[in-house]
Amino acid sequence: MASLKRRLASLRARAQVFRAGQRLRRRAFRYQPSDDDILLFCCVRNEVQRLPYFLEYYRALGVDHFFLVDNGSSDGSGDFLAHHRDV
Repeated sequence: MASLKRRLASLRARAQVFRAGQRLRRRAFRYQPSDDDILLFCCVRNEVQRLPYFLEYYRALGVDHFFLVDNGSSDGSGDFLAHHRDV
């Protein structure tokens, strides 16, 4: 019974990651980069405390748009990133 519960929890976590990836892909295809844009691609997981500094640092370096994949965060990283128009 315990192994079945662990398996179900694993499947739920995978489904959550899959749905998050689908949402990010839909948002990513709305952005049409120009030839001069600087893009940053990154994978994150439970980084909500570091993300403000991360974004500020790379914006200062000239990054125009961020493509971030949330790898199953449980700390609200996805919600934080959703409020930024260049992510």
